Parts: sequence; structure tokens; C-alpha cells
Amino acid sequence: MLALAAAAAAGVAQRATAACRAQYCAAISAAVLFQGSAASKQCLVDAAAGAAASLSSRRNTAAAAAAGDPQPHAEKPGQAFLASLVDYEKLGVPKAAGVDSSTSSSPSSSSSSSSSSKFDLRVMRQLLAELGDPQQQLKVVHVAGTKGKGSVVVLLSAILRASGLKVGTYTSPHLFDIRERVVVGDGAAAGAAAAADAAAVSEGDWEALAVQAQAAVLSMQQQQQQQQQQQQAAADDRSTTGSSSGKPSHFEVVTAMALKHFAQQQVDVAVIETGLGGATDATNVFAPSQLQLAVLTAIGLDHVEALGGSLRSIAAAKAGIMKPGVPVVVGPQGTPGSSTTAAAAAAAAAGDAAGGGSSAEVWEVLRAAAGQPGMQCPIVAAEQAVQVTPAERSSSITVLTGTAPNLARQSISVTAAMSPLQDNGRQQQQEQLSLPNVQLQLVGSHQAGNVQTAVAAALLLRQRGWVSISAEAIAAGLQQAWLPGRFQVAEMPGSTGCHIVFDAAHTADSAAALASTLRAAFPDQPVALVLAMAGDKEHREVCGALQACKPSVVVFTTVPIAGRHHRAAPPGTLAAQWQAASMLGPGRPLRCRQMIQANLGAALEKARHELTAHGSRAGVVVVTGSLHAVAAAMKQLGLAPIGSAA
Repeated sequence: MLALAAAAAAGVAQRATAACRAQYCAAISAAVLFQGSAASKQCLVDAAAGAAASLSSRRNTAAAAAAGDPQPHAEKPGQAFLASLVDYEKLGVPKAAGVDSSTSSSPSSSSSSSSSSKFDLRVMRQLLAELGDPQQQLKVVHVAGTKGKGSVVVLLSAILRASGLKVGTYTSPHLFDIRERVVVGDGAAAGAAAAADAAAVSEGDWEALAVQAQAAVLSMQQQQQQQQQQQQAAADDRSTTGSSSGKPSHFEVVTAMALKHFAQQQVDVAVIETGLGGATDATNVFAPSQLQLAVLTAIGLDHVEALGGSLRSIAAAKAGIMKPGVPVVVGPQGTPGSSTTAAAAAAAAAGDAAGGGSSAEVWEVLRAAAGQPGMQCPIVAAEQAVQVTPAERSSSITVLTGTAPNLARQSISVTAAMSPLQDNGRQQQQEQLSLPNVQLQLVGSHQAGNVQTAVAAALLLRQRGWVSISAEAIAAGLQQAWLPGRFQVAEMPGSTGCHIVFDAAHTADSAAALASTLRAAFPDQPVALVLAMAGDKEHREVCGALQACKPSVVVFTTVPIAGRHHRAAPPGTLAAQWQAASMLGPGRPLRCRQMIQANLGAALEKARHELTAHGSRAGVVVVTGSLHAVAAAMKQLGLAPIGSAA
């Protein structure tokens, strides 16, 4: 009898799912084939989204009837569509893909290249047009850079929310769920306290957005097929970030979904982080009238092959987000905390290349891009305008007690004096700021530059008419902002007095910042380092920088990168590069126990055991090497989810 009931339930499930699938396909087809007005076509796209929701609901109900599961989980059409797209975060970015190879002299040009492996913006613009050009409804702060752009984005977003604004925040990559990338927070709901109140897009809205994007992509492909038939062309050899058929990539579609969501939510301002480079990045679709500011954080050597192979080519790619007449905030370049960086920035911003080093090279490229005919972008050097110093008697990092997801704090003082810019003839006043004691959750000496950049951007926005940005809002935003996986300190589950630090450092600079911050927070405690990295990083340089952590033990392991094992560095490779860095580096080789574990769970247990076995009950386990390693470790230890990233 039970078998007959189960069979009957399965039959009901199959019929219900098939009927709803037909409804969904019909709605999608109607949206694609419809040749009427954009508004009417949008109604059909919305109908497709409704059909998708109905399909998902009926699948869940049918599956519950068939399996007796009160909480079934079924694949959703929109998510299946997203999973079918080319995802360069999983595959790796092609060589020189992020270089603007157009013949135009403008760094913000988005013309196509002759190689299908290079990114351009034509497919992205077509996709946005199919979705009603949501980007045209937004006011935007666009942030690019090699290091610190994620921190600057969350700092500035928190400041704007604390100013009573409804803020959309777009970041990448994510830790646990892709919806973390798309966040909206309405500061008008609770004033300054709303700096911490921001929510990722809901599952239902995300599915509806994905279905709308799918309908848009199908429409694009149909139009392309019609053009090919009319031209009797064998293929379209356009340059795209997707396939040779003109299908957008995963990042392009997700970016378009984010912009659509922000437009639907009617945000006051959107803070948008680039994915790769800038000039040809899918986020670089805003007109000068929409762009309130461009922000460039520290620029260095990462994604080198994808961005042209040199520091100059990387800087040129990042400078591609500049737009004619729109002010640009440039964060500190070069070594954080150097006494010469502010002077170098002042000289470089003024046009004096003296001072040498990579900082001067980056500034030369940025000044040239901003000063091109037709561009004329005013530049604000953040470290000239804003000063960040340790608060009195609070030069070290404090680690709190308790079960909060982030226990690290650092007290700073912020002062600023920003001269008025020559901005379209508008009368402006000098911006002044004095915040004597701000408790940061984003800790480390390297965060001073990110605070300088975010505060300079906030003051420049106020200078340009965003008058609700007050000193109180800036202080509240700085204190509320935090970014999971960036020197995040928690109590080690199952241990007494032991802490665990999660930090996604994957370059030599970020590894050096981690080591400095770690020893400021835990000056005497023994350290067990767990290291897992992607295969395309500078392993020896990162290992060399991490040796400043002075670990008593280091455990090498592997974690899938964006779900792909082939992109992960083998633990044996990391061990060999650690030894090479130790032998070839300055000073005496570091003596510590070195171990290899096949998986992260075993590596975490080994690290904890090594500390406790030698009487180190108050030690520190550090997980680093990639954001993927950090996320996997949090899941392994039961510390996920940990809240919004913005």
C-alpha cells in the first residue's frame, strides 16, 4: 500500500511539474518573440518570472508528496540558467582578457578587440538594454583597485547608510552565497544606527531577476541569429566575455541582475566594485551624468597576465573607470605607513614624477588618463586630504571576549581638510573633519589607507551636494563597517582560550599586512598557520611574507577554488615554496614544523592539536591563502553564515 501511494504521489509530481514547466517555457518564448514596446515586453518577462516561481513551488510540493519530505529543495530555473553560463571565476581569466585593446586613446573606451578571449562591453550593454537599461536610473560611486577596494566599498556604503540614504552595494567575490554580492540598506529607516542594517537580495527576488536575465539573453541570441541569417554570416566573431555566440558570461549576468535590483529598489546611490581591471569590466557601464565619483584604491601586481603583464598596464586598466569631468579619489599607493608616501602622493598628483618606485609609476599612468583631452578629471589624493593616526593610548589591536563573529577592534583618530574642487563652476567650501576616537572593526595598519580613501570619497560627495553626510554619519559608518574574512577573529570552537583568525590574503602585500596585524593583536601567542591557495598566485612571495607571522607550525592543504579542484595549488607545491622562501629570504631561515594534510578538515584539526599538544592553550590558528579557504574553514567549524558582507 505504501508503495502504491508513493507511486501515485510521484505521478502527481511529474504531471504538476510538466504542466508548470510548459507554462514557464511558454512565458519565456513569448517574451523572446514579442516585437512590441519595451513596457509590454517587460510584462511578458515578469510573467516568465511568475511562471518560474510557480514551477519552483510546484516542484517543491510535488517532491514533498513523492518523498514525504516536509522541506524539499528543488532546482530553480533561474539558478539553473546561471549555472549554465561561462564562469571565469571557476575557469580562470584568459591572458590579457582585461586589457582595453581598442585603438581609441580614451581609457574608458569599450570598443571591441579582435580576440574572442578579450573582454569588452558590447554584450553587456545589449543585455542591459534588454533589461530596460537599469543602470541609467542609478547614481553611482565606482570603485576599482588591486587591494582594499572591498574594504573601501563597505566603509563608504556604511557611511552613506548612516547618512540616511538608501544604498545599493555590489561586491565580489562572495563567501557563502552569491546573493551576498547584492546588498541594499535603507539608512532612512533608523538613522545612523542603520549603518549596520543591510540585507542581501532575497531568494525569491534573486530567482525572479535570474529569469528576467534569461529572457533577455534568449532575446539577444534570437536577434543575433536573425542578423546572421540576413548577412549570411557563418559566425559572429565579436569579442565577448561569454562564448563566441554572444552569450554573456556569468559575471556579466550577475552584474546586470544587481543593477536591475538596485533600480527596482530605487536606491539613492549604488556603490559598485569592479570585478577585474576597470576599462572592460562588466561594471563599467555608467555615463558621466550618473557617476558621482570614481575611486581607485592601491594598485599593484595581481591578475598580472589578465591585465597586460605590467604595473603600468594594470594601472591603465583600473583608470578605465574614469569618466569625463567626474572627480577621482585615489587611495594611498606604495607601502602602507611609509612616512614618504604622503609627500610622494602630493608630488605625483601635482605632476612631479620624482620620488621613484611603483607609486610614482602608478601616479604617472593615472595622471595621464585623467588629463587626456576630453577627460579633465579632478584628482583628490586621499592621503593628502585625510590623516589617520592611532587614538591616544590605543596603538595596539584589541581582541574582545565573547561569541561575536568578529572580536577584533582598533581605535583611530581621523582628521581631514579637503580644498574645494573646480567642479562645473559650482561654489564649494573646504571640507573639515575631526573624529578623535573611532573604533574600527576593520583592523590593521593597512586599513588606515582604506579609511583615508573612504572618508575622502564621503567628503567629496558632500562637497558635490550630498549634504546629509555629516561627521556623525562618517564616524558611525566607520565603526559599523566590517568585511568577513579579512582579519576576522573568533574564538576557536571546541578550545579554551584559543582564537582563530580568518584572512583571505593571497598576494605578498596582503600576506605582509596579515603578518603585521597578527603580531599586533597577538604579540606573544604561538601561531599555527593553515595555508591553501589558488594555483595561479605567487606562492613563494606569499610564503615569504607569511613567515613574519613566526608560526610554530604551518599546515599546507588544498581547497577547491570556485568549486574547481584543478585551480587549487597542491599542498606539496606550497610546502616546497615555503622552504624555498625560507632558505632564499633575508636573515636566518625560519624554524617551524611543516606538515601536509590532504583536506582542510584534517589541516584544521592538526593545527589545533599541534598547539594544544605543546601546552599552547591560548594559541592562534590562522587560516589564509584565499577567500575560498576562509569560507571553507568557517563552514567546517560551524561559523557560517556570519551575516552580510556590506
